[in-house]
This record gives sequence, C-alpha cells and structure tokens, in this order.
Amino acid sequence: MKKIIGLSLLIVCSLPLVAQNSGEQLLAKCKAAEQYFDHRKLDETGYLNAGECMGILGGVVATDNSYKKLTPSQSHVCLPASADAEQMVRVMVKWMNSHPEKLHLDPIQIIATGLIEAFPCK
Repeated sequence: MKKIIGLSLLIVCSLPLVAQNSGEQLLAKCKAAEQYFDHRKLDETGYLNAGECMGILGGVVATDNSYKKLTPSQSHVCLPASADAEQMVRVMVKWMNSHPEKLHLDPIQIIATGLIEAFPCK
C-alpha cells in the first residue's frame, strides 16, 4: 500500500510541470532530442528541450516499470531489452507526427498512448 501511495504522490507532484506543456510543445522538444541523437548542433534552449523530452519519456517508462512490479498481470508497455532513449524518442516523434489529432492531450497521455501502441504487451 505504501508503494502505491508513494507512486501516486510522485505522479501527482510531477503533473504541474508536465501540464504546462502542450502536445505540440512536446513534439518540438522531442524533435530537439532527435537532433541531439543525430549529433546536430543545438543551442542552450535546444539542449533543455531535448532533456525535457527525455525526462518526461523516462518518467512515463519508470512509472510503468513500477506499476508492472505492483501488478505484473496488467502490463501495458513491454519495451524490448534493447530499447534505449534514442529509440524511444524516435518512436515517439514518429508517432506524434502520425497522430496530430492526439496532440491536444497532455504530454503524459501522449507518451503513454504512443508507447502502448509501439510496444504492446502480448
């Protein structure tokens, strides 16, 4: 029970930071992360945007991993062992570009939905 309360508090405390972003802003930030992985030059804002995209993405993945430990039979995202930050960023940029109708959702919903579709559990 303590784990569930702790996880819930972590999610709730991080929501105000993420809620300030729109889906369009998330897409722009994740495109900066793609540029980072392509070794293209970024300015200071570009690095911050790339880091924010990877941080939000990492937070969603970490939350899902914690959730799997609590309820293993209800897993939603099953990342391959070889998946790394670069692959996840590229998958999310592709997914957001393919689903512009979803960009009205908050960033956490966008990432969760994209990862569930890209890496479903079977």
